[in-house]
Amino acid sequence: MRILEIITPSRLGGAERYVGWISRELINRGHDVLIGIRKCDQVEDFYRSLDIPMRELRISGKLNPFVKSRTVSLINEFVPDVVHTHLSTASHWGLAAAKQLNVFGVGHMHSFNTVAPYKSASSMIAVSNAVKEHLAEHGISASVVYPSSVIGDVSPSPDVAALGTVIACAARLREDKGIGVLVEAFSSLGRNDVALVLCGDGPMKEQIEQRAATDRLNMHCLGYRPDVPSVFAASTIAVLPSIRPEGYGMALYEAQAVGTPVVGTRAGGSVEAMVDGVTGIAVPPNDVGALAAAMSKLLDDSVYREDIAANCKTFAEKRSISASVDALVSVFESSTRR
Repeated sequence: MRILEIITPSRLGGAERYVGWISRELINRGHDVLIGIRKCDQVEDFYRSLDIPMRELRISGKLNPFVKSRTVSLINEFVPDVVHTHLSTASHWGLAAAKQLNVFGVGHMHSFNTVAPYKSASSMIAVSNAVKEHLAEHGISASVVYPSSVIGDVSPSPDVAALGTVIACAARLREDKGIGVLVEAFSSLGRNDVALVLCGDGPMKEQIEQRAATDRLNMHCLGYRPDVPSVFAASTIAVLPSIRPEGYGMALYEAQAVGTPVVGTRAGGSVEAMVDGVTGIAVPPNDVGALAAAMSKLLDDSVYREDIAANCKTFAEKRSISASVDALVSVFESSTRR
């Protein structure tokens, strides 16, 4: 099968990594894959490291009248069986161009986007049942394919391991990610023997650092880390405290993949990226007390924590890249048989 992946990245995030990993797996299985990509050096370097063919596609926005013709030209040149689009701008142009050429266009919704860019899709994929329900509310049916990461053998990050007992969070430092709630919950623990490690950048970084200094909190802003699984492997628990609904919550998956118990919020698809009471604890979003209680439970009850940790890798193995690609190919094949 010939598959044209189209993506319009602005940074190397979860969706961008996922496209690289599924493309590599599809190529390994004998499929022909080309990624049409809006220029983004960081993402292109990542795809080159995976040895995936790419073609730069000048997509500057949803209003540029020349973009559709460029996309049509790429489809005509590559002659794919399926055009598979990621992120809203890529889906707006890629699916419209595929429909014009009578090529099957599969839109992949990674978060709670507006549905307008996906109206031309032959089929839709949602990263969680929560996103599937979002599409259904707008009259669009979708198949659920859970995303995944390629983790491999991971050694604990030495700088994080040196901190001792660690709560780790990998997310943009913004209010909608629940970072303020997490800081308040951590502060309420009153535990200087526990460190809170934040991986990521964002507008709250200076505020958090000032709070840590003023209140003498054992908090550490590490900035962007390309080795997040290693950070999780060195941590006692991992937390994704999102307030705004997540499409899925890849950070929760990556923590579990290295055997680290998680605390997540019941915000969109996050709760689908874990098993409440089995691989971690799910709490209501924007609830400082519930978040603090869940963290305390996992920190203080070592027997419970070890039982939870033993389940994490088993859960993650069932959500592997191989399993994700199996589900994707099933959607592609059902689309092309129509």
